[in-house]
Amino acid sequence: MPSERLPKPPEYATLGVALRGLRRTAGLTQVQAGERADVRSEFVSQVERGKRGLTWSTLVALLVAYNADLRDLADEIDLAGGLRTNSKSPRPRGT
Repeated sequence: MPSERLPKPPEYATLGVALRGLRRTAGLTQVQAGERADVRSEFVSQVERGKRGLTWSTLVALLVAYNADLRDLADEIDLAGGLRTNSKSPRPRGT
């Protein structure tokens, strides 16, 4: 059976835009980012364009390469329009 390409979740695009913002803030090219995070520059490009997801360890490697942390990523996600795709209210923290 031929493999079908499944559509990528909209969250991929939002995360990609956020990571591109962090990379640019760090003053890095995709090639430099890939070298620092030990991934190919093509992978960085695909993630930034929302064409590909990434593992937690790769996300952390990119954040380290960008000298950024999860708060910085969350700020960039907010700037990119956020990740919420439904109208459910967020759960209160600590419950």
